[in-house]
Amino acid sequence: MSLNSVQITCGNTVCTPGQDCINIDGMSHCMDPCQHYTPLQQAWRASNWRTNTTAQCDIGVNWQGWYRLYLNGVSTQMPEDCIQPWMCGTQAPLWMKSPHPTPSDGIVQANVCGSWTEGCCNFQFSISVKVCSGNYYVYKFVKPPYCFLAYCAEPPAKKEPTLMCTRNLMKLGLSKTMYSNNLDLLSGHMADPTCNIHQDENKTVWYQVTPEDNLCGNVMKTNSTHAIYSNTLFIYPTAMTNTSLSLPTGFPFSCVYPLDTQITMDTISKPYLSMQEMGLIGYGPAAQVVISLYHNSTFSTPYPAGPIALPVGSALNIGVNVEDIQNDNLVVILDNCYATNNSSPKDPKRHYFIQNRCISNHLQVAIIENGTSLRARFSILLFLYDGTYSDMFLHCSISLCDKKKASCTARTAALKKVGSGICHLMSS
Repeated sequence: MSLNSVQITCGNTVCTPGQDCINIDGMSHCMDPCQHYTPLQQAWRASNWRTNTTAQCDIGVNWQGWYRLYLNGVSTQMPEDCIQPWMCGTQAPLWMKSPHPTPSDGIVQANVCGSWTEGCCNFQFSISVKVCSGNYYVYKFVKPPYCFLAYCAEPPAKKEPTLMCTRNLMKLGLSKTMYSNNLDLLSGHMADPTCNIHQDENKTVWYQVTPEDNLCGNVMKTNSTHAIYSNTLFIYPTAMTNTSLSLPTGFPFSCVYPLDTQITMDTISKPYLSMQEMGLIGYGPAAQVVISLYHNSTFSTPYPAGPIALPVGSALNIGVNVEDIQNDNLVVILDNCYATNNSSPKDPKRHYFIQNRCISNHLQVAIIENGTSLRARFSILLFLYDGTYSDMFLHCSISLCDKKKASCTARTAALKKVGSGICHLMSS
């Protein structure tokens, strides 16, 4: 179907193609309607909105100038297919019988149809339409001839951004090919509008925030196994006017992090009876939780990298530190710590020092710090737990607990009773 381009005259001035005679502050000027429009954002205009209550009618609207359709904050357009009666919040929904214009068409006259019992085009009249450089449309709506008729909006296709949850960052990526037609991808921010760190990488704009409670509007919740950090990224429309408020599109997101972690100390302890050289073999700290062997009970100086040999009966002072988490509400709890003869924490042949949050032998194990912060400290005595002078590997599984919760308070209080032998209090 061909479209008729419109040439507008504004007083004694002939407007250039694509311009309309627009009234601003009582004065008419030749202007681009793509820069001077009113957002139309009623949710009931959606073509999939069934009219179950009072029907809407656009004959009572004081239509002035140009309009841009939005649904849920996302720019959209009128449908070009027949819409069944009793949709779009009205009785006879209005849809575009003419195809939408192309950029070279400028402002065109397009036919609009109203669906009713006698067919898809029971009512018909024309409106002006223009496509804008951001690949959106503006419409010069007029009063329909009867009630109950109302203009429809086509729900935009659902587009999901890309979410990446790393140890240090929560990153949300918006594809330029999917979003740039309607949204200014560089205009975004988190719930806190001062948090707008982003990176423009090829076809995607990435926004990022550190998973930390109360940072940039982050909200943290915990359950028995995970910590969930949530926020919302807000992106504004590509074209905004000074005469009306344009609502941003919100992209809520959450990253879930486990509270339980299995770690292995990157130190091989080899017991012996006579004094020998001492050192440490290290392969680098674990990614999120670091477990280290210290020289003495002050836990101030860890052993350097290199092999280590210690005499039987020596005290092993072990520190566990949770890194890359900045949250004063979380504390670390030692669930299980045990020794094996190899580097695999899954070896069924093991000797427990801490099991189910309870020490195995108070003569050989002492917990110095546990359940009070993001670090834990304990000491064990080095003996031949498997009867041989073989290498000893230490493994620990830990949990993070939200001390704001009563369950965590009760749990950490029970931890203090380890030395008293009341081990059944330690289970959870």
